Amino acid sequence: MNLQQYKLCMANRFFFLISSVIVWLGNYNTGFSIVSWLLYIPAVFFLLASITGYCFGMIISTMIFKENK
Repeated sequence: MNLQQYKLCMANRFFFLISSVIVWLGNYNTGFSIVSWLLYIPAVFFLLASITGYCFGMIISTMIFKENK
C-alpha cells in the first residue's frame, strides 16, 4: 500500500488540529469524568491526523469501500 497517496496537505492538517482542539475543549468544559469515552475517539484520531499527516479513518474507509475504475 502506498501511503503517499493519503498524505494530507497543510490546510487539512490544520483543520484536523482545530477540530481536535475544539473536541478536547468541549470534553474539558463538560468534565473529563462526565464525558462518554466515545468522544475521545474522534479527538484522538483528529490529533493523530494533524501530527502524522495521515488520516487513518480515510485510509480505512478507502480500503473498505474500494472504487471501481
